[in-house]
Amino acid sequence: MQMKLDNNQVKASSLQHPLSDFTGSTTFVVKNIRENYEYVDGKKTDTYASTSLECVDPKTFETFKIKVTDHVNIKPEDLENTEKIFYVQIPTTEAMVVPYELKYGTAKVSITCKSVKILVK
Repeated sequence: MQMKLDNNQVKASSLQHPLSDFTGSTTFVVKNIRENYEYVDGKKTDTYASTSLECVDPKTFETFKIKVTDHVNIKPEDLENTEKIFYVQIPTTEAMVVPYELKYGTAKVSITCKSVKILVK
C-alpha cells in the first residue's frame, strides 16, 4: 500500500502500527478507568462513546492509555471500592497506535482497540 506524500506531509493514520510493535506483553494492570460519552453542541449526552483505561505493564512498569470502543465490564467505582487487582488482556495485534503530534523527536500517540478482556485477581 502506497501512502500519499503531499508537501512533505502524510496523514497520521497512515503511520499507524499495532500495539504489539511496542510491547511483548498482552496483559496489563488497570490503574484508572474513565467512561466517555458523546457531546452534542458542547453538552454531554447519555450516549456511551468509549472507555479509557490507564494501564501499567507489570514487567516494565511502562504506562499508557487506551481507548476501548466496546463496553468494558468494569466501572470506575469498581476499581476504587476493592482491594482486588484488575488486569486487562489486550489483543495487541488489533489495538492500533496512531501518532497525532510530533515535537522534538517524540510522537504523542493515541491507542484504540475495539474490545478487551477484564481479569480480576
